[in-house]
Amino acid sequence: MRPVSAKGGPRIGIVAQSGAMNGNLRQAFHGRGLGVSFSISTGNEAVLGAEDFLAALVDAPDVDAFAVFVEMLRQPAKFLQVAARARELGKPLVLMHPGRSQRAREAAKSHTGALAGDFEVMRTLVEREGVVVVNTMDELFDVTAILAKYPEPVVEGKAAVASNSGALRGVSLDFCEDVGLPLAEFSPETMNKLSAILPDFMAPDNPLDLTAMGMQKPEIFGQSAQAILDDPGVGSLIMPLMGGSPEQQVAKADSLLPVMQKSRKPVCFVIMGDSSPLGEEFLAKVRESGMPFLRSPERAMRAMAHVHRYGQLHAAAAVRAQGGGLRLPGLASGPMAEYKGKEVLRKLGIPVPQGGLARTLDEALQRAAEIGYPVVLKAQADQLMHKSDAGGVAVGLRDAAALEAAWHAMTAAVAKHSPGLELDGMLVEAMSRPGLELVVGGRRDPNWGVVMMAGLGGIWIEALHDVRLLAPDLTEAQIAAELGRLKGAKLLSGLRGKPPVDVAAVARVVRQLADLMLANPEIAEIDVNPLIALPAGEGVVALDALFVNQ
Repeated sequence: MRPVSAKGGPRIGIVAQSGAMNGNLRQAFHGRGLGVSFSISTGNEAVLGAEDFLAALVDAPDVDAFAVFVEMLRQPAKFLQVAARARELGKPLVLMHPGRSQRAREAAKSHTGALAGDFEVMRTLVEREGVVVVNTMDELFDVTAILAKYPEPVVEGKAAVASNSGALRGVSLDFCEDVGLPLAEFSPETMNKLSAILPDFMAPDNPLDLTAMGMQKPEIFGQSAQAILDDPGVGSLIMPLMGGSPEQQVAKADSLLPVMQKSRKPVCFVIMGDSSPLGEEFLAKVRESGMPFLRSPERAMRAMAHVHRYGQLHAAAAVRAQGGGLRLPGLASGPMAEYKGKEVLRKLGIPVPQGGLARTLDEALQRAAEIGYPVVLKAQADQLMHKSDAGGVAVGLRDAAALEAAWHAMTAAVAKHSPGLELDGMLVEAMSRPGLELVVGGRRDPNWGVVMMAGLGGIWIEALHDVRLLAPDLTEAQIAAELGRLKGAKLLSGLRGKPPVDVAAVARVVRQLADLMLANPEIAEIDVNPLIALPAGEGVVALDALFVNQ
């Protein structure tokens, strides 16, 4: 279906697997006076899928932005290609993809007849191509409407909020923090301009309280908006206002809309009061202006947070690691024993504890004497992926007697846990220096390809699940920035007198492992846990390494 686009306004292409959602989106955009160039429901996708239609439409001259609702992306590689093309063309692509919960994935399967993939993997990799992933229908409506009108990414500048409700200032501060909308600090020049507009008793700040003076002087709405938008540190503006009488509504529109219409920065006009009636003349002016218009300040702030996120994603997508990993010929399928994985890490230049494989007790005693006590002893076999569960790990062995006892106890424990398993030997290693335990690694998703992971490791990964999924072509600087977004990021910068850890070294390890996986399609999974992060400038040490090959 191809309705006529609104004259001179943004034109939206809708692709949805659900017919009801397709109609819902089309009606919502038409209700806001937005043009819809294409409105396509892909249904059960027996022949063509959402990716096929997007690929055919992405270069269409009469589409400025895309609103996409899918429960399953059957052709991930094709979708990523389309997303990259849309980004190159400056056409924002806003995606809603249910599936964050297990029950949602099951519902998607029953509706589309397709197995749902890993939502977080999907989100990580589509965002790398600049796709804005939203979680609610309101966000899909609002974010698409704003980005269709203002497709130029907000790379510099933060948000501003100005209202004639003083109470909204505190609400805005809380909510902007909750949704991740960064608030700008006004420049001294802007502060002077606003001081000349506002009453003497009001000190300008962001969010800005315009006071009730607008009831007598509605021109302050447009004047203050212009002063804020002229500030180079401001990247967007939200104006949530009390509506007042029909005459006051029109006065606000006459003052504010001409300024907003000239702005290249994203703006959103809000009249609070939920479903309280608005005058026909006011509504006609808003519709004619083509400005994004909402009745909820929270919806506007949440949508604008996505708009700023789009700018960040767009800028990050232009910076990519070059790759060029070590090729490992002859990799056998299945898991690799830890000592084999650590040999790979050594080839990459990733530090591991001093030590090596001992096939007999005498060899173990000799290695321990060379290393110096205390030592660690670990049972080694390709199929022994969880050594601790089998009693296959002993730490802090302080002398030869302790090592000999651990060797015999460990041999018996592993034999009881895994009857018939033949060990390659025991890994004898020096005890590591203490540091922050992290986990790094990656896996090859059957649909989406390689995705990396980094976060708090050791026991923390099971208790807190504080990890970041990462696209495999992030640079070391981008990886370090992602580590700074961990919930426990304060641990990286030093806490309770501890020194900051070597985040740069951690990022370098993630980058090296990503290059390795990209160069070796046989590798299905890498898990380095724990990776000990030492103080800044002193590097890292990989205490364990699991490689699984396809």
